Amino acid sequence: MVPIYICEDQSEILMQIEKNVRNISMIEEFDFNVVLATRSPEELLCSLQEKRTQGIYFLDIEFPKEAMNGFELGKKIRKLDSRGFLIYVTTHSELLPETFAHQLEALDYILKDDPSQLNHRIKKALSTIQNLLGNELHEVREIFTVESASRILHIPVDTIEYFETTCKKHNVALITADQYVEFPGNLTQIEERLSSNFIRTHQSYLVNRSKIQSIDKRHRMILLKSGGTCLVSRSKLKELKKLF
Repeated sequence: MVPIYICEDQSEILMQIEKNVRNISMIEEFDFNVVLATRSPEELLCSLQEKRTQGIYFLDIEFPKEAMNGFELGKKIRKLDSRGFLIYVTTHSELLPETFAHQLEALDYILKDDPSQLNHRIKKALSTIQNLLGNELHEVREIFTVESASRILHIPVDTIEYFETTCKKHNVALITADQYVEFPGNLTQIEERLSSNFIRTHQSYLVNRSKIQSIDKRHRMILLKSGGTCLVSRSKLKELKKLF
């Protein structure tokens, strides 16, 4: 059962959100359970530290009497539950761009001025999460988790084309068809984390075998299906000849 945490500054709205969430979860038979409804961000974090599982979080943005706001709370939640679902509930529509500025990857941004609309949007958010979790159960994919520029990213391994060292010392880059992610690390440690489907073709490259189109033996280059290229060292060329 997926835990739901609600943190809202106003008691009346806190009770309303909790009631809506419980009713929707029961009527729709979602496998969700409200474990905490509080006005205190610190209480939520303490509860989360005791039980670190993927959860759902309905968060207010303004907590005038607290040391942190909803965005700062979201950042702390991300460190404890990197795959959790963040849903902001607020009266301030002008703050919507801030969720992107803080790179919190929030699932939704709900305005709480209209009670009927609030219930509709909560139901829509919970339905989306139910579908996402259902897809995860049926489609088990190996995930590579990396922290880059204060963001925690979860990248399906089968989308990664290769890793390469960068000009910045102790940094490597992860490359997919549409992403370039640089982060601290080294290729040896990454190779140990991944399956044998990745091969070290060069001291500076770790390549996904399934992404290789062909090998240019003369120029010691790997041609990828996407059109990209990677280097091959002389010592690895013989090994690759056996595979392709």
